[in-house]
Order: sequence, then structure tokens, then C-alpha cells
Amino acid sequence: MPSSDTSSDSEGNTRTPKPFEGHTDDVWDVAYSPDGAWIASASNDGTIRIWDSKTGLSVGQPLIGHKDGIYVIAFSPQGDRIVSGSDDKTLRVWDISTQEVVLGPLDGHTDVVNSVQYSPDGQLICSASSDRFVRLWNAQSGECTTTLEHPNKLTLASFSPCGAHVATACDDNMVRVWVVATRILLHPPLAAHKSEVWSVAYSPDGRFLASGSRDCTICLWDTDTGKLCRRPMKGHRLAVSSLAFTNHGQALISASYDRSLRAWDPVTGDCLWGPMFSDGRVNGISVSPTKHVVACGRGYSMCIRDAMSGKLVLPEGHEPKRYKGNLMLTIGSVNSLAWFPCETRFATAGFNDTIRVWDAKKNKDSIEVFSDQTIGTTSIDISFDGSMLVSSSEDHTICLWNL
Repeated sequence: MPSSDTSSDSEGNTRTPKPFEGHTDDVWDVAYSPDGAWIASASNDGTIRIWDSKTGLSVGQPLIGHKDGIYVIAFSPQGDRIVSGSDDKTLRVWDISTQEVVLGPLDGHTDVVNSVQYSPDGQLICSASSDRFVRLWNAQSGECTTTLEHPNKLTLASFSPCGAHVATACDDNMVRVWVVATRILLHPPLAAHKSEVWSVAYSPDGRFLASGSRDCTICLWDTDTGKLCRRPMKGHRLAVSSLAFTNHGQALISASYDRSLRAWDPVTGDCLWGPMFSDGRVNGISVSPTKHVVACGRGYSMCIRDAMSGKLVLPEGHEPKRYKGNLMLTIGSVNSLAWFPCETRFATAGFNDTIRVWDAKKNKDSIEVFSDQTIGTTSIDISFDGSMLVSSSEDHTICLWNL
């Protein structure tokens, strides 16, 4: 997949893009690839974009094919395909390497597709729709093999880690857990929320099922008994829009329409960090295989945070500076990022003329700041042995730094 490292403005001048620059409408969903190398994003602009998870820069061309906004996406367990669901009521399956549709459009839903997910073994695709149905599709042929009817519209459906069950979030205030093989409920509907359920997520070990609701609360259920583990977790001021456990289950990350992210201890129910606020409401989140969480929302925005501390990773770290002519660069932008070979440190460059070095394992300020260029640094890279850094600048110079 070719990398889109540069772009051109209306006058044909090339420039270095900023992290996650490209969508032209709200971003509804994000997903990490299984190896954490890529982030896929789905937008109301009708496109899917692939990003380098370390730099936030666009990779390849946008995936175009849906006839309306794309609400949801998910990688296959092998990481070679992406399934998407759209307001056009269809699903499409994309090959990452060719950037082409290999299955679909998959027709069957009669309303917007709100959720898609691959089964852990990659053999099935699960979709949930406002038409009140969950559909299970053969991931190789695209054939719909199962339909599960609900009394109200569905926001999300999620496979259990073993793939034997599917949990659903429904607008009748209930959570349901279905047995895939028999198409029957594992427990009676799980009732604790006082308003529509908008999100469900399994812990990696399958012990817990979390649900988030428009009533602003999060419930944690014992998957063996179908009973509440404790009283609902409270803190968000508006609907809980998305939930995701960290890779080892130490934390449950929640996103809300109150523009915030929070992290919770699934054992005690205590809030570990947050609220961390964004510029607009948070629509979706995804947790990497390591320790990062990517969030998306209104204003075609995306950001990456450390899942255990909440600290912003991208874009972050450089304050705006006033230049000659009273020009204020107000984005506070990181416009280039480069990782050291050991992947425990990384460097960032910002429009305030500084280059900063960070320790990825520490929740602290940058460990080194340096600059010798007079106008914003546009790009940086680090040598294979980690000893040298090269930077380019808007003052038409290139500098080589001994690290």
C-alpha cells in the first residue's frame, strides 16, 4: 500500500500533512489493525482512510464505494481485510493490499448499519442495524446465515472472545446475549439501564460484559450468570457512546457525547483517569494491542491517548507561537513524528520551531527540546541506529542533529 507522505494545496505547493488530516466530515468509527500498525477510520464523508498508527499520517488512497456516510468498520483477525457498514444499508468487505471491494455490497438490512465485527476465527461477520435485526454473514461468500430479531433498533453487536456468543445493545434498554450455534438467548435480557443501550464490550478473558447507555451509566455483567457485578458506574454527563477494554483487561475505556473519555477499573469500578475532553462529542474508540486508545468524533477529528494514563499522544506536545506579521499558529500542532528503533522513544516536530523527544513509557513532559531553525519544522526522521535526526523547515533549510 503506497504511503501518502505529502499533499498539495490549491496552488500546487507541496506540504507535509498533519496527523489524521483528510476527512471532510464527522468521523464515526475507528479501528486498530490486529498488529496495531494501522488505524482505519470511517467518516460521514463516505470514505474509509488508513493511517500509520505511529505518525497519524494517511497511507494509500481513501476507500470509496459506499453511497452514503460510513458509520462502522472492523478489521479481520488476520488484518488483511476491513468490513464496513453504511447509512446506505449495506456492508462491504475491502482487501487492504489492493484497496478494492472483495465482497459486497451485502444487502439485507432495511435501515442504517450501526455495527460490524468479525468473529474471532474470521469465519463470520456480525452486523446490527436500526431495522431491529442482527445478521451473521459468511465472511468468505457473503451469504447471510442467521438473523436475530429484536423489539427495537440496535446500536451495536459484539462477539464474545470465544466466538460462541453475540451480545447486543438495544433501544429497549436491554442487553441480550445470544448463542450463535442455537440462535437462542443465553440468559433472559439483561435489565439495569434506564434508557437506550448504545454500546457493549467483552473483556479479553470473557469474564465480563460491559454496557453503556444513554442514561450516562456503565454496567458490568458477569457473563456466566448474567448478573450485575456491582452498581452502575457513573461519571459521564451524557450518553455513553462507545466502550473498549484494554488488551489485558486492566482498564475499561468509555467515550461519551459529553466530549470526554474515561478509564475504569473493571474489578473495583473506580475511575482510573478522566474525564479527558475533546473538541466535540466522541463517537467511537478502539484500543491497540499494546497500550493506546484512538478516539474519533465531531469535526472530523481523531486523537491517540495512552490507555493507562489518558495522556494525549497524537496530536500533542507543541504550543502555538507568534511569528512576524502577527501570524498565530493556533493548532498547537505536531506536524511530524518519528520513532526511535527501540520504539521506547519518539520525536515530534511542531510549528513552534521545536523538536521534542519523548519517553513512551513515562507519563511526563518531553525529555529533550531543541531547535535551530527560524520557521516551523515541517518534517523529521531518525536514522536506523537512532543516533541522528534530520529535520526540514519552512525556512528552506535541512538540519542534521547528533542525538
